[in-house]
Amino acid sequence: MISSEGHEMYGIFHYKEVSPFGKIIFTNGFADKDGNLIRAPFAVTFPMEVLNTWTFDEENGKTTLTLKGLPLYATEEELNFFEAMHTNMQAGFGATFAQWENYLKSIS
Repeated sequence: MISSEGHEMYGIFHYKEVSPFGKIIFTNGFADKDGNLIRAPFAVTFPMEVLNTWTFDEENGKTTLTLKGLPLYATEEELNFFEAMHTNMQAGFGATFAQWENYLKSIS
């Protein structure tokens, strides 16, 4: 990713479980160019690593995606910062999934 100020940011993902049509569990964090876990470039209080569980539930031809994230090995300060960023993260994920939805509509 490249920030609005022009800073390059890298991420690293480690997949723990992939259940087709059901669940994805992975950890993620910020990384350097070589894939080494580093602190978030925008805040030293952002947790180093987050455990994510994404579940997919289908009902009546529609799929509901539920995202859950839990900081790993985080200090109290990091946990508080992560919680305070919840609204911003929701907006970021919402924008990403809106782009995905528009793309899927464009190819169907």
